[in-house]
Amino acid sequence: MSAPSLNERLGHAPSDKLVIISCDDLGAFQAANAGVYDALRKGVATCASLMVPAPWARHAAMMTEPTDDIGVHLTLNCEYEAYRFGPIISNFDLHLHTEGTLNRAWETFGAHPQTIDGVDGVRFAAEHPLVPGREVFVSMPGSHQARNAALALTALGALHEGGFARITPAAVAEGWSDVHGWSGLRGRLDVLAADPLIVADAGHNPDGVRAGCEALRRLVVGRTVVVFGAMRDKDTCAMAAAIAQVARLVVVVRARTARAEATGPLLDALHECGVRAVQADSVRDGVRRALRERRAGEALFITGSHHVLG
Repeated sequence: MSAPSLNERLGHAPSDKLVIISCDDLGAFQAANAGVYDALRKGVATCASLMVPAPWARHAAMMTEPTDDIGVHLTLNCEYEAYRFGPIISNFDLHLHTEGTLNRAWETFGAHPQTIDGVDGVRFAAEHPLVPGREVFVSMPGSHQARNAALALTALGALHEGGFARITPAAVAEGWSDVHGWSGLRGRLDVLAADPLIVADAGHNPDGVRAGCEALRRLVVGRTVVVFGAMRDKDTCAMAAAIAQVARLVVVVRARTARAEATGPLLDALHECGVRAVQADSVRDGVRRALRERRAGEALFITGSHHVLG
Protein backbone atom coordinates (compact mmCIF):
# COMPACT_ATOMS: atom_id res chain seq x y z
CA MET A 1 0.00 0.00 0.00
CA SER A 2 1.50 3.35 -1.06
CA ALA A 3 1.97 6.24 1.33
CA PRO A 4 -0.77 8.92 1.27
CA SER A 5 -0.08 11.92 -0.97
CA LEU A 6 0.37 15.43 0.35
CA ASN A 7 -3.19 16.26 -0.71
CA GLU A 8 -4.51 13.36 1.30
CA ARG A 9 -2.42 14.24 4.33
CA LEU A 10 -4.00 17.70 4.14
CA GLY A 11 -7.48 16.20 4.04
CA HIS A 12 -8.16 16.51 0.30
CA ALA A 13 -8.63 14.12 -2.57
CA PRO A 14 -5.49 13.12 -4.51
CA SER A 15 -6.76 14.89 -7.65
CA ASP A 16 -7.68 18.16 -5.94
CA LYS A 17 -5.85 21.33 -7.02
CA LEU A 18 -4.51 23.17 -3.99
CA VAL A 19 -3.30 26.77 -3.84
CA ILE A 20 -1.16 27.99 -0.95
CA ILE A 21 -1.14 31.78 -0.60
CA SER A 22 1.77 33.02 1.52
CA CYS A 23 1.95 36.68 2.52
CA ASP A 24 5.36 38.36 2.46
CA ASP A 25 6.60 41.63 4.00
CA LEU A 26 4.89 41.07 7.36
CA GLY A 27 6.61 43.49 9.72
CA ALA A 28 7.84 45.87 7.02
CA PHE A 29 5.26 48.58 7.75
CA GLN A 30 1.95 49.03 9.55
CA ALA A 31 -0.23 48.64 6.44
CA ALA A 32 1.44 45.30 5.63
CA ASN A 33 0.70 44.02 9.14
CA ALA A 34 -2.96 45.04 8.91
CA GLY A 35 -3.40 43.56 5.42
CA VAL A 36 -1.64 40.27 6.16
CA TYR A 37 -3.59 39.55 9.35
CA ASP A 38 -6.86 40.56 7.70
CA ALA A 39 -6.16 38.07 4.88
CA LEU A 40 -5.22 35.30 7.33
CA ARG A 41 -8.23 35.78 9.58
CA LYS A 42 -10.65 35.87 6.62
CA GLY A 43 -9.18 32.71 5.10
CA VAL A 44 -7.89 34.45 1.98
CA ALA A 45 -4.25 33.69 2.81
CA THR A 46 -2.74 30.47 4.13
CA CYS A 47 0.40 31.61 5.90
CA ALA A 48 2.84 34.51 6.22
CA SER A 49 6.52 35.18 6.88
CA LEU A 50 7.68 37.75 9.43
CA MET A 51 10.60 39.90 8.26
CA VAL A 52 13.16 40.04 11.09
CA PRO A 53 14.35 42.61 11.83
CA ALA A 54 12.12 45.19 10.20
CA PRO A 55 10.60 48.47 11.46
CA TRP A 56 7.22 46.90 12.35
CA ALA A 57 8.37 43.36 13.19
CA ARG A 58 7.74 43.75 16.90
CA HIS A 59 4.23 45.08 16.25
CA ALA A 60 3.50 42.13 13.93
CA ALA A 61 4.72 39.63 16.52
CA MET A 62 2.40 41.14 19.15
CA MET A 63 -0.61 40.71 16.80
CA THR A 64 -0.20 36.95 16.31
CA GLU A 65 -2.82 34.42 17.45
CA PRO A 66 -2.30 30.69 18.13
CA THR A 67 -4.11 29.75 14.91
CA ASP A 68 -1.86 31.91 12.69
CA ASP A 69 0.66 30.05 10.53
CA ILE A 70 3.65 32.42 10.73
CA GLY A 71 7.20 31.67 9.66
CA VAL A 72 10.36 33.74 9.97
CA HIS A 73 11.91 35.60 7.03
CA LEU A 74 15.47 36.55 7.99
CA THR A 75 16.19 39.86 6.23
CA LEU A 76 19.92 40.12 5.63
CA ASN A 77 19.56 42.91 3.08
CA CYS A 78 16.73 45.01 1.72
CA GLU A 79 15.53 46.10 -1.70
CA TYR A 80 13.65 49.09 -0.25
CA GLU A 81 15.69 52.31 -0.38
CA ALA A 82 13.92 53.82 2.65
CA TYR A 83 14.58 50.92 5.04
CA ARG A 84 17.80 50.03 6.78
CA PHE A 85 17.48 46.76 8.69
CA GLY A 86 19.97 46.24 11.47
CA PRO A 87 20.20 43.88 14.44
CA ILE A 88 17.66 44.57 17.14
CA ILE A 89 18.41 44.63 20.85
CA SER A 90 17.16 41.39 22.32
CA ASN A 91 14.83 41.00 25.27
CA PHE A 92 17.67 39.09 26.95
CA ASP A 93 19.88 42.19 26.69
CA LEU A 94 17.14 44.23 28.33
CA HIS A 95 16.72 41.60 31.06
CA LEU A 96 20.43 41.68 31.88
CA HIS A 97 20.40 45.48 31.82
CA THR A 98 17.44 45.59 34.23
CA GLU A 99 19.15 43.33 36.75
CA GLY A 100 22.45 45.16 36.35
CA THR A 101 24.46 42.27 34.87
CA LEU A 102 24.84 43.43 31.25
CA ASN A 103 28.62 43.68 30.94
CA ARG A 104 30.04 46.15 28.41
CA ALA A 105 26.62 47.77 28.16
CA TRP A 106 27.95 50.56 25.96
CA GLU A 107 28.41 48.02 23.13
CA THR A 108 24.66 47.40 23.15
CA PHE A 109 23.20 50.79 24.00
CA GLY A 110 25.94 53.26 23.02
CA ALA A 111 26.36 55.27 19.83
CA HIS A 112 28.54 53.51 17.26
CA PRO A 113 29.63 54.40 13.71
CA GLN A 114 28.09 52.19 11.06
CA THR A 115 27.96 52.04 7.28
CA ILE A 116 24.82 50.56 5.72
CA ASP A 117 24.46 50.20 1.94
CA GLY A 118 27.35 52.62 1.47
CA VAL A 119 25.80 55.27 3.75
CA ASP A 120 27.92 56.40 6.72
CA GLY A 121 26.10 57.12 9.94
CA VAL A 122 25.69 56.31 13.60
CA ARG A 123 23.46 53.81 15.36
CA PHE A 124 22.20 53.82 18.93
CA ALA A 125 19.62 52.10 21.09
CA ALA A 126 16.24 53.62 21.91
CA GLU A 127 13.23 52.27 23.81
CA HIS A 128 10.46 54.33 22.22
CA PRO A 129 7.07 53.69 20.55
CA LEU A 130 8.41 55.18 17.31
CA VAL A 131 11.35 52.75 17.30
CA PRO A 132 9.82 49.22 17.38
CA GLY A 133 13.19 47.63 16.61
CA ARG A 134 14.83 49.48 19.54
CA GLU A 135 17.67 50.62 17.30
CA VAL A 136 18.10 53.88 15.39
CA PHE A 137 20.37 54.45 12.40
CA VAL A 138 20.97 58.10 11.50
CA SER A 139 22.67 58.72 8.15
CA MET A 140 25.09 61.31 9.59
CA PRO A 141 28.32 60.16 11.29
CA GLY A 142 29.46 61.31 14.71
CA SER A 143 28.28 60.36 18.19
CA HIS A 144 26.92 63.90 18.64
CA GLN A 145 24.36 63.11 15.93
CA ALA A 146 23.01 60.37 18.19
CA ARG A 147 22.40 63.00 20.88
CA ASN A 148 20.72 65.25 18.31
CA ALA A 149 18.56 62.37 17.09
CA ALA A 150 17.54 61.43 20.63
CA LEU A 151 16.35 64.99 21.21
CA ALA A 152 14.47 64.93 17.90
CA LEU A 153 12.90 61.60 18.84
CA THR A 154 11.57 63.12 22.07
CA ALA A 155 9.95 65.95 20.10
CA LEU A 156 8.55 63.54 17.50
CA GLY A 157 7.09 61.38 20.26
CA ALA A 158 5.28 64.37 21.76
CA LEU A 159 3.83 65.29 18.36
CA HIS A 160 2.83 61.67 17.73
CA GLU A 161 1.01 61.49 21.05
CA GLY A 162 -0.65 64.80 20.21
CA GLY A 163 -2.34 63.28 17.18
CA PHE A 164 0.04 63.83 14.27
CA ALA A 165 -0.87 60.61 12.47
CA ARG A 166 1.76 61.00 9.74
CA ILE A 167 4.55 60.60 12.31
CA THR A 168 4.93 56.83 12.21
CA PRO A 169 7.87 54.48 12.89
CA ALA A 170 8.22 53.90 9.14
CA ALA A 171 8.28 57.65 8.43
CA VAL A 172 10.86 58.27 11.16
CA ALA A 173 13.10 55.45 9.88
CA GLU A 174 12.79 56.75 6.32
CA GLY A 175 13.76 60.27 7.33
CA TRP A 176 16.79 59.22 9.33
CA SER A 177 17.99 56.84 6.62
CA ASP A 178 18.51 59.73 4.17
CA VAL A 179 18.91 62.98 6.10
CA HIS A 180 20.87 64.59 3.26
CA GLY A 181 18.21 63.77 0.70
CA TRP A 182 15.24 64.95 2.76
CA SER A 183 16.77 68.06 4.36
CA GLY A 184 19.48 69.16 1.96
CA LEU A 185 21.94 69.37 4.87
CA ARG A 186 25.59 69.11 3.90
CA GLY A 187 28.82 69.41 5.82
CA ARG A 188 28.10 66.87 8.55
CA LEU A 189 31.46 65.08 8.82
CA ASP A 190 31.24 64.63 5.05
CA VAL A 191 34.26 62.89 3.54
CA LEU A 192 35.05 64.91 0.41
CA ALA A 193 38.12 62.89 -0.58
CA ALA A 194 39.92 59.81 0.67
CA ASP A 195 43.51 60.42 -0.46
CA PRO A 196 44.33 62.83 0.98
CA LEU A 197 41.54 62.57 3.53
CA ILE A 198 39.40 65.74 3.42
CA VAL A 199 36.55 66.05 5.92
CA ALA A 200 34.04 68.93 6.06
CA ASP A 201 31.87 69.66 9.09
CA ALA A 202 29.83 72.84 9.55
CA GLY A 203 30.22 74.28 13.02
CA HIS A 204 28.74 77.75 13.16
CA ASN A 205 29.08 78.12 16.95
CA PRO A 206 31.42 76.82 19.68
CA ASP A 207 29.29 73.76 20.47
CA GLY A 208 29.17 72.81 16.79
CA VAL A 209 32.92 73.17 16.30
CA ARG A 210 33.62 71.31 19.55
CA ALA A 211 31.38 68.40 18.54
CA GLY A 212 32.95 68.20 15.09
CA CYS A 213 36.47 68.21 16.51
CA GLU A 214 35.63 65.53 19.07
CA ALA A 215 34.18 63.34 16.32
CA LEU A 216 37.24 63.97 14.13
CA ARG A 217 39.57 62.79 16.90
CA ARG A 218 37.79 59.42 16.82
CA LEU A 219 38.25 59.16 13.06
CA VAL A 220 41.76 60.53 12.52
CA VAL A 221 45.05 59.70 14.23
CA GLY A 222 47.33 62.65 14.92
CA ARG A 223 47.01 66.35 14.16
CA THR A 224 45.32 67.83 11.10
CA VAL A 225 45.49 70.90 8.90
CA VAL A 226 42.31 72.95 9.40
CA VAL A 227 40.58 75.51 7.18
CA PHE A 228 38.43 77.75 9.39
CA GLY A 229 36.19 80.78 9.03
CA ALA A 230 33.37 82.18 11.18
CA MET A 231 30.84 85.00 11.47
CA ARG A 232 31.48 88.18 13.49
CA ASP A 233 28.73 87.50 16.04
CA LYS A 234 30.21 84.16 17.16
CA ASP A 235 32.48 83.36 20.11
CA THR A 236 35.53 82.78 17.96
CA CYS A 237 37.82 82.40 20.97
CA ALA A 238 35.87 79.36 22.16
CA MET A 239 35.82 77.99 18.62
CA ALA A 240 39.60 78.46 18.37
CA ALA A 241 40.11 76.61 21.64
CA ALA A 242 38.24 73.59 20.27
CA ILE A 243 40.20 73.64 17.01
CA ALA A 244 43.46 73.80 18.96
CA GLN A 245 42.80 70.25 20.19
CA VAL A 246 43.07 68.77 16.68
CA ALA A 247 45.11 71.22 14.55
CA ARG A 248 48.80 71.40 13.74
CA LEU A 249 48.14 74.31 11.39
CA VAL A 250 45.05 76.44 10.74
CA VAL A 251 44.41 78.37 7.54
CA VAL A 252 41.86 81.10 8.35
CA VAL A 253 39.59 82.42 5.64
CA ARG A 254 36.81 84.94 5.27
CA ALA A 255 33.64 83.79 3.56
CA ARG A 256 32.06 86.02 0.92
CA THR A 257 29.36 87.53 3.13
CA ALA A 258 29.12 90.84 4.98
CA ARG A 259 28.64 89.01 8.30
CA ALA A 260 31.95 87.17 8.07
CA GLU A 261 34.68 87.84 10.63
CA ALA A 262 37.91 89.23 9.23
CA THR A 263 40.94 86.97 9.24
CA GLY A 264 42.89 89.15 11.69
CA PRO A 265 40.79 88.47 14.80
CA LEU A 266 40.67 84.77 13.91
CA LEU A 267 44.46 84.66 13.69
CA ASP A 268 44.74 86.39 17.08
CA ALA A 269 42.31 83.94 18.73
CA LEU A 270 44.21 80.92 17.38
CA HIS A 271 47.63 82.33 18.31
CA GLU A 272 46.38 82.88 21.88
CA CYS A 273 45.55 79.14 21.95
CA GLY A 274 49.10 78.31 20.90
CA VAL A 275 48.22 77.15 17.38
CA ARG A 276 50.17 78.08 14.29
CA ALA A 277 47.80 79.92 11.96
CA VAL A 278 48.08 81.62 8.58
CA GLN A 279 45.54 83.40 6.41
CA ALA A 280 44.28 83.10 2.85
CA ASP A 281 42.46 85.54 0.61
CA SER A 282 39.48 83.23 -0.04
CA VAL A 283 38.04 79.86 0.89
CA ARG A 284 39.34 78.38 -2.36
CA ASP A 285 42.83 79.76 -1.73
CA GLY A 286 42.65 78.53 1.86
CA VAL A 287 41.94 74.96 0.78
CA ARG A 288 44.73 75.10 -1.80
CA ARG A 289 47.22 76.39 0.78
CA ALA A 290 46.13 73.77 3.31
CA LEU A 291 46.77 71.04 0.75
CA ARG A 292 50.23 72.45 0.06
CA GLU A 293 51.06 72.73 3.78
CA ARG A 294 49.82 69.31 4.84
CA ARG A 295 52.35 66.64 5.66
CA ALA A 296 52.25 63.03 4.54
CA GLY A 297 49.43 61.19 6.29
CA GLU A 298 47.74 64.34 7.61
CA ALA A 299 44.03 64.92 7.05
CA LEU A 300 42.46 68.20 5.98
CA PHE A 301 39.52 69.39 8.09
CA ILE A 302 37.25 72.21 6.86
CA THR A 303 35.03 73.70 9.56
CA GLY A 304 33.30 76.85 10.75
CA SER A 305 30.43 78.71 9.15
CA HIS A 306 28.10 77.19 6.57
CA HIS A 307 29.27 80.04 4.30
CA VAL A 308 32.78 78.59 4.41
CA LEU A 309 31.65 75.09 3.49
CA GLY A 310 29.37 76.40 0.75
